[in-house]
Amino acid sequence: MIRTLLLLLLLLGAWSSPGVRIAIVNALRFTASWIEQFDDAKQNYNSRHIRIPNPFYVDENK
Repeated sequence: MIRTLLLLLLLLGAWSSPGVRIAIVNALRFTASWIEQFDDAKQNYNSRHIRIPNPFYVDENK
């Protein structure tokens, strides 16, 4: 109970302070960029374009 209340107060304080909020956002962005470089090394694909085949498409050349 006390742990939850303390966590809630810390989150409320972080939300109300713009400096802390910016620092948290920058840390999260840095972490995401750091993790993404390892993900790109494992998988070589473009995440902006996803190709989903149309199950109802009939190729007229076949």
